[in-house]
Amino acid sequence: MIKDENNKWGLANAQGHFLFPCYFDSIEVFEQNAILKDSSQILLANLRGDTITYGSYSEVGLFARSETEKSTTLFYAKGKGDVRIINERGEERFQELDIIDLETTGKSLVLIHRTEGKVLAQFQNDGLKLFPNLNINLIKSVGSYYYIYQIEGKYGVGKQYYGKEIDSSNFKAAVFDSLIPISGPRDFSLYLAQKNGFWGVYDARLDSIIIAIDQVDYFPKKVGENGQWIYFVDANNVWKGYYYTSPKLNSLMPAAQKKLTEQYLASEKEN
Repeated sequence: MIKDENNKWGLANAQGHFLFPCYFDSIEVFEQNAILKDSSQILLANLRGDTITYGSYSEVGLFARSETEKSTTLFYAKGKGDVRIINERGEERFQELDIIDLETTGKSLVLIHRTEGKVLAQFQNDGLKLFPNLNINLIKSVGSYYYIYQIEGKYGVGKQYYGKEIDSSNFKAAVFDSLIPISGPRDFSLYLAQKNGFWGVYDARLDSIIIAIDQVDYFPKKVGENGQWIYFVDANNVWKGYYYTSPKLNSLMPAAQKKLTEQYLASEKEN
């Protein structure tokens, strides 16, 4: 990608030859395709410099990626009250599903909205398989094939194994009021978990609560802001520290207790 002196973006190949001149406000590249946007149009193009589709779309984006030996990508285009699913050649797919909206995870799983409700779907082997019995109404990728999902207002963790078809066993029970990924472990298996107003730590890999959900609050609110440490305060206003490599709470010295209380109260006042 190349940006000119007017802050407009273009695309060039490895030899420096322009595929698309610097006309665009933003460009997103997806393997062999790109989405190019300016104030008047949105283009889906390939990296040979060919425009695949264009028109009066309000939004164009990634629909799903097939995670098989032959990886393929689908895109969506929204405009004039409808949603179209198109492949890398600009051919429309799955018109029979009457999709009215969608929530993409950026991977093979996508939550499609139909007249009768939301349905989780998986794009693999150039097909889209629906899983209406899972009753999922929200799903979000958090990394390393872990997902946070929601059923009837409760949250759980799911894991989709690369290249494998999902089923109900991929999703742990949705029993939490809130889940927040802890940024330390590379596999995204640890989560701050909330139930009935209290906090603890849930390990999705073990499907186990490793820090009891009996803490009143945690700090800092932006997980990872203080290195990998998270501090919990109990009903007696006593702070303890948690580090993701050890499934226990660590006691703090009085000076650290005082400092954390001051920082926590200042943060609460600011927010």
